Amino acid sequence: MDREPLGQALNSIIGELNATARLAADPLTYDEVAAEEGTLWYIKNQCEWILSHIRTHEDALAKVKK
Repeated sequence: MDREPLGQALNSIIGELNATARLAADPLTYDEVAAEEGTLWYIKNQCEWILSHIRTHEDALAKVKK
């Protein structure tokens, strides 16, 4: 399956999150962002899971290398 390179995809996500932060800071568009609070929490939780998984994997590798 062809897919966008991960680094490129993550840069796109960063760009969209920056745009979302600007919308949240603008009183005229705040409500639009607030309406997506559940989705934003999902994104946050997925990021935390990925980072936790990486840390667990790296810790396990470090123990094997000792």
